[in-house]
Amino acid sequence: MPHSDTPLLRTALDAAESAADRGLDAVLAAAQSAIMGESHVTLLRLALVNPETNSPLDDGYRGVVRAVIQLSVGGERADGSRDFYVN
Repeated sequence: MPHSDTPLLRTALDAAESAADRGLDAVLAAAQSAIMGESHVTLLRLALVNPETNSPLDDGYRGVVRAVIQLSVGGERADGSRDFYVN
């Protein structure tokens, strides 16, 4: 069963949200940077989607997004998401 309350997942979502004022690419890069280099962690999915439709966003999109992250941490799956505004 996936867990949604791992410290690394929270850290990655915090990093993503903290980069929201710099656009979509910065949000993705910040989340990925928070995860890279961690032992026993595999990034399974990192996406920014429309929170109402779960569809992909166009380049240059500004507005509310949902950051979706799925990790494998020591063989256990961790899933999480957070909605926030991207400039």
